[in-house]
Amino acid sequence: MTILDAAGAVRRARRLPQSVVAKRSGEAVPNLSSIENGRRTPRADKLDRILRASDARLVVAPTTRVSALETSTEIRKALRSGDSRQAFRAWLAFGDALAAENAVNRVVLAAFPPEPTGSEVFDAALASLAELRLHEVNGPVPEWASDAPALDDETVLADSPYVRSVDPADIPDEFRRRRVLIAGDTLASV
Repeated sequence: MTILDAAGAVRRARRLPQSVVAKRSGEAVPNLSSIENGRRTPRADKLDRILRASDARLVVAPTTRVSALETSTEIRKALRSGDSRQAFRAWLAFGDALAAENAVNRVVLAAFPPEPTGSEVFDAALASLAELRLHEVNGPVPEWASDAPALDDETVLADSPYVRSVDPADIPDEFRRRRVLIAGDTLASV
């Protein structure tokens, strides 16, 4: 995710229409759209004003690993281009990023809510993964993750279309509650 992707991703994560952010920031809707689509590059002060209009702000974190917000944006882009395997790899990379961090940085990377990915399965899986990795270090779980709804039907999440079932004993509780079926060994960091 680039810094410019942040403006649109944050707005979508907060589920705010462009018109609301434009009004709050004093920016015209067409200009905001151009910034979100990468056709215009705002100065830092303008980007800060846009982010604050979306109830967020730019911060520096002591890590270079991907956050839940960045991951959701990557998944959304991959799914829009029809690449479900890339979406799965982005999701798995988020789990690896959290697993590699200490407790404080895990909380930082999971704190800001992700934008909708366009897939209820990936949305539920992202919340399950954040919750699992935070439980591993007894970290607080953000509301976006703890309140994420369960899927209507049990759904297998796998990188391969050939994986059709998962042994229930292998499914971490955080995934089972949301009806996302994935084997725990799939989550082992590589």
